[in-house]
Amino acid sequence: MPDVPLLAWLPIAISAGILFAWAMSTKPKVWLGTVVLLLPVFLADTGVGLSVSEAIVAGLIIGSSLTWAIAHLAVGKRLIRSWADFFVVAFIVLSATNFIVAVCNEGKLDRWLFEWMLFLIMFLYFPLREVFGQDRESLKQLLVLCAITTVGMLAFSIYEWTHRSSGILIYAYQLIDSRSRLFAPVFVFALAIGIPMYFHVRRRSAKLALFLCIFLNLAGLAQSMTRSLWGAFAVSLALTIPFLSLKENFKLLVTSLAIAAAVYGTAMVVAPRITELAVKLTFKRLGEASLSGGDYSFETRTNEIDVIWRDIKRFPLSGSGVQAQLLSWDPIVQFHWRKSFVHIGYAGLLFKVGAGLTLLMMAMLVAFSIQSTRLAIKYFKRGSCDPLLRSLAIGVFAFQPVLYSFILVAGFFDQRYGMAILAIMFAFIGILTKLLSRPQPPAMLPSPLQPIPLHVQ
Repeated sequence: MPDVPLLAWLPIAISAGILFAWAMSTKPKVWLGTVVLLLPVFLADTGVGLSVSEAIVAGLIIGSSLTWAIAHLAVGKRLIRSWADFFVVAFIVLSATNFIVAVCNEGKLDRWLFEWMLFLIMFLYFPLREVFGQDRESLKQLLVLCAITTVGMLAFSIYEWTHRSSGILIYAYQLIDSRSRLFAPVFVFALAIGIPMYFHVRRRSAKLALFLCIFLNLAGLAQSMTRSLWGAFAVSLALTIPFLSLKENFKLLVTSLAIAAAVYGTAMVVAPRITELAVKLTFKRLGEASLSGGDYSFETRTNEIDVIWRDIKRFPLSGSGVQAQLLSWDPIVQFHWRKSFVHIGYAGLLFKVGAGLTLLMMAMLVAFSIQSTRLAIKYFKRGSCDPLLRSLAIGVFAFQPVLYSFILVAGFFDQRYGMAILAIMFAFIGILTKLLSRPQPPAMLPSPLQPIPLHVQ
């Protein structure tokens, strides 16, 4: 983006703020829909700090969410409905005390504020739950918005890939260096929900649109060339399979093989050399053990742990501050570099905020995982439940172990997309819990995910 004088952004920021305030008070779905559609802009980290445009979008998303929560409480409406909700609010409020740690450690306070504000993205969970959890149609609107957002993220990934490769690929290292991994975890989340959802859709137009969305997310995941995310997708798929019938699993297998064959055949005709490089590189990546001693990725993570462990032992309760950085040797690029990013998210959170807040975060995640598991069990047993709700419950449940693996390998808590995934996942669980508590009318049409009762007279 070309350089724009700071003052030139001021009328844009003021106008956007006024529009957001108007939409939030009169048309909350328009406001939240705009927030969801703006996520690719905000989550596309430039890697050079926070630009003015990113700051404006962040202010609109985070500021409007906090304003909505305050207004919601001011009129006497309840915000906390479960222990999981309590943990979300408690973590965000108590994490603000980490500012004292930053001051005591003479850290850069502007960096602390920037890093801490990532936690505030989780507050988006509450308005999403209340606004789009009113009824089934509202939930469908949220799902459509999320699907459109993932397509926007794929568009950014393609742009990033073409920008890095400059359209010229000769060697295998160029292919892996030009990959875009930023939104790959989001693609896995979308696939975990989209695949069971596909068997719920009845209209051909909607089924085709969902199929296209699944295919695009698969393409985004494939181009990331990230073994851990491929494995995470396989785990979510394995957890989905028991909820499908034998016929549906057979369709899933045949369709997957047909897509793979069609894509490979087309690619070999259009760009045979690049396709051969991609296939060889894929098998090479799959053949490498991601947690073996000879793997540079594993060595990078162990180097980070060696560095931060000294500070964890020095400040086990308070942490070193959200803004804390480490100087670690990177065997991939062959030099030391200072960073705040820690691949193993559990250790990174412990390093920055200490044991107390880390345990609170874990309690929050486990509480939502328990809710998701209960929902999956209830929807698995109830033959007359809404197939849309059932398929969403299956997808969120299948994503739970994937979430914990992301935290282990992807520096989840240091990423904007990580907090956004948590907010949307929490919203889905909250909406399902809310709708499940209401009497469910019998479905008008049979669904592949719903057993058809047989009445024998």
